[in-house]
Amino acid sequence: MNEAKQEAAASARRAALGARGWGIDSSGLDGAPGFTLVEILVALAILGLILAAFAQVLSGRVLSAGRIDAETQALLFARSMMDRVGRDVPLAPGSREGALGDGGTWRLRIAPAEGIAPGHGIAAYLVELTVATSRAGPIVLTTLRVLPGAAP
Repeated sequence: MNEAKQEAAASARRAALGARGWGIDSSGLDGAPGFTLVEILVALAILGLILAAFAQVLSGRVLSAGRIDAETQALLFARSMMDRVGRDVPLAPGSREGALGDGGTWRLRIAPAEGIAPGHGIAAYLVELTVATSRAGPIVLTTLRVLPGAAP
């Protein structure tokens, strides 16, 4: 009689699990609780999606940091070069070009400023510096420089 009750309970448990749609006993062969293969595969798929999204965000940040670093280096070079105009680089009409260490290029153009009436022994020049790198877009700095004691 005891065996009949156990068999009826096991049959009821199998029927309940089958009604859930799994069709198999998730308690394992020895009656211990556990996970089914389907549950483990679903958990791994979800974990894979989360890790893929995290890797994409991380790689985007690394690329962005590299681009920002390249832009910062280009801007520092441009500011340094603009500071040299009139001191180390003569303030005279013309253009100069050069290469940067990381494969970028720079171009300095100096031209007499238009629309400024010369007089009183002052010459005004428009100074434009363009710095282009492979990892960042071009940076253009423009300024107006005045050279006292000269006429353009």
